[in-house]
Amino acid sequence: MLRKVLSLASPAAVLLLAPQAHAQDSAATALEAGTTQTIAGWRARVQTAAQNPVVVSGPADDPQFRFSVQPGMRRKNDTKSERSELSFQHEVPFGSDIHQSFSVMIEDLPKSSPRTIVGQWHAEVSNGGGPWLALVVTNKQRLELELNIADDQIERRRKSRQLVLHSEKLEPGRWYEVRLHMIPGDREQGYLSAWLNGRQVASYEGELGYTAQDLAGYFKFGGYRSVPSDETTNVFYRDVMLDIAPPAS
Repeated sequence: MLRKVLSLASPAAVLLLAPQAHAQDSAATALEAGTTQTIAGWRARVQTAAQNPVVVSGPADDPQFRFSVQPGMRRKNDTKSERSELSFQHEVPFGSDIHQSFSVMIEDLPKSSPRTIVGQWHAEVSNGGGPWLALVVTNKQRLELELNIADDQIERRRKSRQLVLHSEKLEPGRWYEVRLHMIPGDREQGYLSAWLNGRQVASYEGELGYTAQDLAGYFKFGGYRSVPSDETTNVFYRDVMLDIAPPAS
């Protein structure tokens, strides 16, 4: 059953993280690769290299997450991609009413790697089409909100059509507040509005999510690049909130 609200900005969330994490010092907690954390009723899996934990710091009522995407730092089953992410293990039906917000800051802008995904809604079943919604940092120092739409809902054929909903110059070291309201679903049902630092930057109606699958998928945040790079990109998150209301009966 879906819990309505996930808020990592609550004291309870940090207290629930602590028992399964390895504390480095009083100011920081390391979330080890492969562990599953229980956060405000949701399960979240740490996807990173064994020697590259996700670091949580700051006060209990205002935690900050640091994800470091480093050369050669791969999850156990990855062959080329480099990542440091938290992946929520929720099941979201199509037609769910989703309100989401978070703040993200990129410390080091990538120059050689084509793109780094810093937040994504992933398909329920991985199919090669990429996330259906992604916040991306490009090597042209831009922050983009990208939407992937399946070209063939019956046989997917590992292809999708990409729409860039918003693109703007990215300033390193600046916090960007992202707010989303969306309903994943087919052409008649799908809806998305997006705000960046209080400005509405996108409004979309149409297919949202890979609707040939049974469920809409799940949210992941941190840093991911499919192409290996010799650069290190540090991604910071805070004020993460996810509110999911089940589909209307």
